[in-house]
Amino acid sequence: MKLRRLIYLVAIFTAVALAGNFLQAGGNSRKFSENYPELVCPNIGSAQTQVSLTSSNRLVRFLPSKKYNFVKAKTNRLLTNQSSVIVDGQGTSSMAWISKSGIWAGGVNCLAPQEEQFFVGGTADVSSKSKIVIINAGLSPSIVDVITYSETGSLKKTITLSKNRVASLKLVTLAPGAKSVSMRVIPKTGRVVSYLVDERGRGLQNLGGDIVNSQSTLGRTLLIPGIPTSATNKSHLLRVLNPGAAETVITVEVLSKDGRYIPVGLDNRKIPGGKVADFVIDFDSKQASFGLRITSDQPIAASTYSRIGNDFVWSTASLPGITGTWAITGLDPTMQFIGNQIKVEITALMPKRKQVSKTVTGVDYTTYKLPVGAIGVRIEKISGDTAAALIVKSQSGIGYLPLINGSVLTRSTVPTANIGVLNP
Repeated sequence: MKLRRLIYLVAIFTAVALAGNFLQAGGNSRKFSENYPELVCPNIGSAQTQVSLTSSNRLVRFLPSKKYNFVKAKTNRLLTNQSSVIVDGQGTSSMAWISKSGIWAGGVNCLAPQEEQFFVGGTADVSSKSKIVIINAGLSPSIVDVITYSETGSLKKTITLSKNRVASLKLVTLAPGAKSVSMRVIPKTGRVVSYLVDERGRGLQNLGGDIVNSQSTLGRTLLIPGIPTSATNKSHLLRVLNPGAAETVITVEVLSKDGRYIPVGLDNRKIPGGKVADFVIDFDSKQASFGLRITSDQPIAASTYSRIGNDFVWSTASLPGITGTWAITGLDPTMQFIGNQIKVEITALMPKRKQVSKTVTGVDYTTYKLPVGAIGVRIEKISGDTAAALIVKSQSGIGYLPLINGSVLTRSTVPTANIGVLNP
């Protein structure tokens, strides 16, 4: 009898302990939701935007618009000349091709709202038709600081943008007369993403244009994977932004299939704090493209300007070691890689769910032409010091697209009911 009571007592204590542990675990557990923020693809006005998608079932909506619901794209390449496009990419980054028929063309990554963006490119002199396009994709007003750097210093402007709206600011109003322009866009509130359009003309003469892709963070080592060349123009312009207060010293290496070297005058060059500096790089080679590695003792941003025929292109820095999937419908690009020991596993996504796999290897610099008609490209694996980009050629001009993820997976806590809140 006593033994039975002891067994009952032990069983009760065990049950109470297990119940307490279960309730405690439940109280401490958290539920999370994971999702990819929507991508914003710009329209700059007076030009045609073509957004690449990997599926006609991809959900999109237009901005500005009174309707906030998403609808199926019904096409793998969405054309618009009036509205910016918001894409529910679900982990696949879309790219937009923007062109003025027979005048100029350029490519840009569609991006999720950003914390800040750096743009290295453009001008505000008498030839400038350049502008910064700021898009508030959220449902509340936004406040944005725009800092414009030039060869003479910096200027700051704060703007307020209402919900679901697009604003365009001309560079000539932000830095009147400046020849070398770079920018930093810092959203204070709202879901904001920006794009820089560098368009130039003299009277009725068009001098070309391009979309300058942004750099989300500064770095002490920058890789520019793909700089196109032409037989008629061997000179390229390197522009470097040093937004910090301290002076920085940079060294530039040219990397190509012919090898690597430091151009004359680009070893230990000084750039004052808060300034923009331009350097000329001569690349006398039969190679169709090359890359740059820029090292600095202070965080910087950089890009290169190259004139190709009647058009020009800005090639911007790309982060190394990036994997992901990009929609490239209608672009038929050539991939560019820069790194010490290049090894990249690539899958080209073709129509009718077909795939073509390729492993690309090389030293310093190499390229790979994707199969014609590919609707997407996936980098499965890539060596940690290797950065990638795309070069696209069309009848209207040439464009450059750094391979960066437009949207990354975010995680947020899901609210749970807790009776303790009501009964403290």
